[in-house]
Amino acid sequence: MKRNNTLIELTPLLDVILLILFLVLVQSAERIEEVHTELREAYEAELEAFKEELALEVEEFMSDIEEELASLRNIADDFSSLRLGLEEDTSTIILSLTSDSNNRDVRSITVETAGNTTEIGLSWDTVARENASIALASILSEHINNFGTVTFIVFQYNSSDIFATDHNLVRLIIHNLRQEHSQMFFAEMDMR
Repeated sequence: MKRNNTLIELTPLLDVILLILFLVLVQSAERIEEVHTELREAYEAELEAFKEELALEVEEFMSDIEEELASLRNIADDFSSLRLGLEEDTSTIILSLTSDSNNRDVRSITVETAGNTTEIGLSWDTVARENASIALASILSEHINNFGTVTFIVFQYNSSDIFATDHNLVRLIIHNLRQEHSQMFFAEMDMR
C-alpha cells in the first residue's frame, strides 16, 4: 500500500480565518457603539423624566407653602381683628426665639409688649442662662400685672434654627406663669 502524502497549504486558510475574525471585530465594535448610544439615550430620557418629576414636586411644594402662608396670614388677620375687637384691658406679648445664621451660639429672645421691644441674650453658661430666665419671667410678669386682665402670648420661632433647650426654657417660664395667671392664653408658632 502506498500512502498518498498530500500537503495542505495553510496560508489561504489562515487568510480566511483572519478575514472572518476581522469582520467579527468590526461587527462587535459597531454593536458596542449601538449599545453605547442606546444607553446614552436611555440615560438622557431618564434624566429628563427625573427633572420633570422634580419640577412638579417643587411646584407642588411651593404651592403647599403658599397655601400654608395664606392660612397663617388669615390666622394673623383674624388674630389682629380679634385683638382690635377686645376690651381695653387685654394685652399681647410676642416672644421670638432666634439664633444668628452665622453663629448658632448667638441666640436671643425678643419680647414685644405694648410698643416696647426687649432683647434677652441666651448663653450656655449656667449663671447667664439663669439670669436670662429670670429677666424673661420678670418682663412677662410685670407686663401681665400692669396691662389688663387678659393676656395673649404668642411664641414664635423657627424650629430648624433654635436649640431645644432654649425652646424648653421659654415653655417652662410660660407654664409657670400660667399657673399664676388664669387669664393668660398661649399660642406657639413654628415659622419654618
